[in-house]
Parts: sequence; structure tokens; C-alpha cells
Amino acid sequence: MENYEAQLRKLVGAKPLFVPWVWVVVQDQEGRLLVAIKEGGLGLPGWPMEIGEQFQDTVARGLQTFLGLAPEDYRLEKQFATTTQRHIRTSYGEVQTLYIGYLITVTGQIPRNKQGDFTWLYGEKLRQELLSFDQSLPFLQQYLQALPKD
Repeated sequence: MENYEAQLRKLVGAKPLFVPWVWVVVQDQEGRLLVAIKEGGLGLPGWPMEIGEQFQDTVARGLQTFLGLAPEDYRLEKQFATTTQRHIRTSYGEVQTLYIGYLITVTGQIPRNKQGDFTWLYGEKLRQELLSFDQSLPFLQQYLQALPKD
């Protein structure tokens, strides 16, 4: 299967390449936040939009693929529009990424075989970890401000 960026590059040629990404703030009904364990620390689950998808389709695909969650296993709470951009240099040239954030509440169970690259945080540990995340993501700032104080 061809790389997503390669597919886009074929469509747009040498024009600037914009890749929309979806980041999800995944919380459970107890208020814990799911974070991805990545090289260099923790991060939010996120993935690029594929050609022909709507943003909510991208959310559903990623939650199914990476977390094993079917639509009946979560509730879409809020969409955070953002104009945050990053410039990335790849083998397909310079790419600008555009981010859209979603707040998801998990109502079902994440299958055990999908839990290896993720961990749940809550309370003060959650607040400390969120402060270390990239605060240029406006929706993450909004989420952090809404957290109850311990």
C-alpha cells in the first residue's frame, strides 16, 4: 500500500502539501486520560486524515485501528478547531500539518491487546504530564484548564 504522503504528492504535484491530522483527548468515565507511550515520552493519540475522509471518519478509523474501539464504545464530546501548523521535512518534500482535536469519552473497554502502547493518567500525575506536552495545541490547553483542581 502506498504511503499517504506519496498519494497526496501525486495529486498536488509540487504545490505545498497540507496534511490534516486528528488528535484525540481520550478520557474514561472516571476522568482518567489515555496517553500514548512514544519515543521521548508521552503524547496524545493521533493520526493523519486519509484521502476522501471527513474528520469524524478519521477519528472512528483511528479509534478502531489503534484502540479497538467501535463507535458504540465511545462518545464524541467536543471538537476543538485549531490552526496550529507544523512544518515537517519528509522524503516527499516539505509538509505542513494542520491539527483538529477531539474530546472522546470511552464508554466501553479498550481490548487488552491494544493497551500496550497506552497508559491511563489521572489526578496530579495527569496535570504534570499534560504540562510537559506541547502547549501549542490549543485544544490541549482548553482541556488542561477544564481539569478539576485536586
